[in-house]
Amino acid sequence: RWNESSIEVVGPLETSAPDPAERAVVGQESARARAMLDTLPEKQRLAISARIDEGLSFREIASLIGSSEGAARVNYFHGIRRLRELME
Repeated sequence: RWNESSIEVVGPLETSAPDPAERAVVGQESARARAMLDTLPEKQRLAISARIDEGLSFREIASLIGSSEGAARVNYFHGIRRLRELME
């Protein structure tokens, strides 16, 4: 049998949902990163988009951009490094 006296009342739940100001900043940074992505060489841009947006493996990316799996990795990581430099 369930006993009502065993219920413990706690304070309001903390949420990790961003407030509107945080969402705006994240949206601006995302738009900035997308604009900078357009400045990268095509294979780097495609590798990053395929990996992040579509979740493709490096093998799948290699097939998409017409390169080896190793070259797909290099394109991805060089592109990410360049984006980080541009974002600073």
